[in-house]
Amino acid sequence: MASPNPENFIPRLPAFGAVQNTPVNTNLALNTNFKFTLKKVPNITYFVTSITTPSSSSNPVSLDYLTAVPLKIPGGAANTDVSIRFIIDENYTNYMEMVKWFRSGAPYTNFNEIVPSNLAEPSDGMMLLLNNKKNPFRMVTYRNMIPTQISGFSLSHMESEPSVLTATVTFVYDTFTVTKL
Repeated sequence: MASPNPENFIPRLPAFGAVQNTPVNTNLALNTNFKFTLKKVPNITYFVTSITTPSSSSNPVSLDYLTAVPLKIPGGAANTDVSIRFIIDENYTNYMEMVKWFRSGAPYTNFNEIVPSNLAEPSDGMMLLLNNKKNPFRMVTYRNMIPTQISGFSLSHMESEPSVLTATVTFVYDTFTVTKL
């Protein structure tokens, strides 16, 4: 006599539970896995130490009706600015390039330093997201970036251990796109 086949009388259920929901990649993202390049200021690429990516927010629009409950629909999304922090090189080259770009877009208060008009134009920025093996897997492209704020830096003889000079630049942009590589 053949043994009964349990599949004939026990229904097969879809896979549920934590074991079946385990993601394929369980590696964690690290905050050092990025590379940022800016077309207009190429000397900054090597020295970028951090980037604050834009956050998005949306306020729902409430539509009131006399005979029904107010209806809430998604409102317009608002993105924040992008800011990068970079190390200033020994000759202050990358900092001065950024200052010239910033000044070229600001209204003239004096005409001592007139810059070429192509310097005042926006630039595209590109951030590569890297996996833990330092291979790029996503590219975020920021279109038409314009610097809106540049931080200063402090020089002092009072420190016992000299620290590296850094500066922060804040940009506005039109759009950003994410491309899978």
